[in-house]
Amino acid sequence: MDKMQQLQVAQEEASMKLEQLDSVLVEEQAEFKQLLQDIDGLQQTLNEFHEITACSHEPGKSDGGTLELCGCSG
Repeated sequence: MDKMQQLQVAQEEASMKLEQLDSVLVEEQAEFKQLLQDIDGLQQTLNEFHEITACSHEPGKSDGGTLELCGCSG
């Protein structure tokens, strides 16, 4: 039984450490939330850029002027 208790204690300690790694401190939550929003905005911009560049490289898709989202997948 002693070995079983040691394993249970080790598992509980590991679970507590994992929970601490997965959590954001209260005083850092606002900054964390802002960073997530910034990342989402940058990802959206990057996706739009990829779509624009993919469209501009397709024959007949570019009007020679401003590039707009053409709805092509890429």
